[in-house]
Amino acid sequence: MSKYLFIRNDDVWRLDGSFGAFFDFMLRQRVPIVYGVIPAKLEKDAALFLRRAKEKDPELLDLVQHGYAHVNHAPAGDHHKYEFGETRTYAQQYEDIAQGMRIMRDRFGDLVTPGFIPPYHSDDANTIDAIEALNIPLYSSRLKVPRPSKRFIEMPAQIWANKADAQGVPSPLDFHGLSRDLASVLASGPITGMVFRHHMMVSPKNRDVLAALMSLVMEERAQGKLRTVLFSELLNAAKEMK
Repeated sequence: MSKYLFIRNDDVWRLDGSFGAFFDFMLRQRVPIVYGVIPAKLEKDAALFLRRAKEKDPELLDLVQHGYAHVNHAPAGDHHKYEFGETRTYAQQYEDIAQGMRIMRDRFGDLVTPGFIPPYHSDDANTIDAIEALNIPLYSSRLKVPRPSKRFIEMPAQIWANKADAQGVPSPLDFHGLSRDLASVLASGPITGMVFRHHMMVSPKNRDVLAALMSLVMEERAQGKLRTVLFSELLNAAKEMK
């Protein structure tokens, strides 16, 4: 039985060399990517580029809301970063998420895939209450506060490809570690998520590792061991099952 793999690329808001290189490479490989778009920072040329790309190849990319402005609201000295979390009221979180949704709809219309990716993969009960009140059908993170009766699909990513040191300097990608992680999580469940950040992929070594990793993914896909999917596909499948 095939396992399912979604690949996310977060922090999308402008066109630059790192984004262009990642986008072009994945497009050549015909690997579908969920692009996490930061609404409040989204530049006009990036919005136009993404809209045209989605219109041309709808099966190869999803455009999903990634927070609102990707701002850290944690108190100074708190190492636990969040845009949506403890110091923010329900009203504040609801309005930020709703305003982000309005921007996404304004820029992309019905090309948006309804869902929410929280920055710093952090949330609290107010975040989840706002998600449910806004009828957002997919949440791409693991809930910090369990919600057994949640009214959305919880779709966390298990593999974080890009890491950084304490100063924020990107660490080299580890092909053997990532390939082991991929094999392990594919064996443990039906759906696996892998997250990249294109701005951490600029070194030649990281790009070589990305190429090797995608070759592995495509080999597994060709053998029928996994399917690469988008959130839009998962949402459509969920609708059909109702």
